[in-house]
Amino acid sequence: MDVMDEDSLCRICVTSFTEEDITTAKSLLFDSVPTTKRKIQRKRDGKAKRDIDDIICLLKETDPELIPIFVARDLQILPPVLFDHLDCTRLLKELQLMKREITDLKESKEQYVTTQQLESVKNDIKHLKSSDKDIPQTKTKCGGCMLLNEFEDSDSFNTIISAPTSPLLHSSRVVGRLDKNVEGRSMSIGNNGGVPVINSATSDEKAMTHRSGNVSALSAEALATDCVTAVGHTAVLDGEHVGKQPTFANVVRSEKNVVSQDNDGWTLVQRKFRNQRFAGKKGSAVIKPEEKFKAAEIMLPLYISNVSKGLSVDDIVSYIRGKSRLLVKVEKLTMKIDKEYDSYKIFIPKHKEDIFMRDDFWPDGISYRRFINFRNNFGDKAETRKLNTIIR
Repeated sequence: MDVMDEDSLCRICVTSFTEEDITTAKSLLFDSVPTTKRKIQRKRDGKAKRDIDDIICLLKETDPELIPIFVARDLQILPPVLFDHLDCTRLLKELQLMKREITDLKESKEQYVTTQQLESVKNDIKHLKSSDKDIPQTKTKCGGCMLLNEFEDSDSFNTIISAPTSPLLHSSRVVGRLDKNVEGRSMSIGNNGGVPVINSATSDEKAMTHRSGNVSALSAEALATDCVTAVGHTAVLDGEHVGKQPTFANVVRSEKNVVSQDNDGWTLVQRKFRNQRFAGKKGSAVIKPEEKFKAAEIMLPLYISNVSKGLSVDDIVSYIRGKSRLLVKVEKLTMKIDKEYDSYKIFIPKHKEDIFMRDDFWPDGISYRRFINFRNNFGDKAETRKLNTIIR
């Protein structure tokens, strides 16, 4: 059954076994296999073929674990499989299909990979994922990306400190990396203007030093003064009695409270951005004409005037249809005072308002605007006055 098709199996069994043998085999199978399928007694011509079909159908529908193992005692009775029992046309079609698939596989062999290549790619992806997990998650916005071990060996550690043009000394980055990388070092500060030199006396104080031994120069005296006054200690030259030294991080922290001002003295104030939580959006999907789910079509009234007399409503409708390919509703307005021109009220789609509110859409001399509905409340006021008079 796994190798041959059903037609070939039926042909072999019908030509090799008698009807009694097929009926006995069918009864034995239905009695041995637990099934809810009813055993039908076939009659008339072709019953042997129908019995074989029932046997094959039962074997396919039953769980293989529930099918008992049958042993053939008389092996000489088993018929050989010859070309007379096969469907040659079907066999030729399968051979052609197999040949075509093999040819396609040879021609497009570059598009296929072996199992070893696929496994190697999977292993590489796993290694990349594991390496990404080993990387510490640092906050780049707060200066965490600058906390590297190579900071001490880089050139940025030995650069000359100069007064920046901005009052804020990039505090968000400098504070984060100097708190951990600058420990157990002394800071020597000096300038050309005679600012006193500060030497470290203890090893557990945070300070900044140069590996090359050169004295860093400050180009602004204000920065050196803030370094001394921020901590509240006085620098001495002999080094016998020295207080706590101001670190570069402490200096930057003190600069955080400075309000940023422009050169002209004005302070820049920005309003905090507010999220529009209830702001709606519109869909843009194109639907089919037969689709029932669609947006409501809202009509807006439009007022046009200075239209020449003798013009019909159909003329205006045809003009608008030729310009915008839209079919609109046009109403002629009746004016209390007869004038030399006519006025019309046009209902247009709301989403097409920008097309109708352009000067190049209407003929020269036509006046257009949104229609305004003026309410007449004189009658209501008169009735209200009557009611007030009656109540009094």
